[in-house]
Amino acid sequence: MSGHNHTPGVQEHADSWHHHTRDEGVPQHEHLAVLNTVAIARWGVLIAVALVVVMVAIGAYFSSYVTQLKHDREEREAWQRISQGARGVRETSDRQLSTGDHAGKAEYSWAPEGGDRVQIPIEQAMGKVVQNYEKR
Repeated sequence: MSGHNHTPGVQEHADSWHHHTRDEGVPQHEHLAVLNTVAIARWGVLIAVALVVVMVAIGAYFSSYVTQLKHDREEREAWQRISQGARGVRETSDRQLSTGDHAGKAEYSWAPEGGDRVQIPIEQAMGKVVQNYEKR
């Protein structure tokens, strides 16, 4: 053992920290000499239950989050289908309005302030409003 200079030999004298005087009083008893197995078991069960509760909460959150993502994706796809259908209607109505191919209603045209409205003569508009009120 002569190769390990950092470990003091058994025959060496212990330093002053190892020596106690009488004025220090009676040494304390050994702490945790006897384990409380019931308390340890209770803590183990408590930790296991807490772990299960946390896992269930995370699972519920994940399920809710995924459901919301699926809903958002389905809604986005539905709006894309509607948008594609509306584009097709718009292209068809553009062709009809530009070629006059709308059964003799050449007065119809796109309103100048926005691209989403069709303007019609006021007499026809008033007639449609009156028809709607008569249906009620």
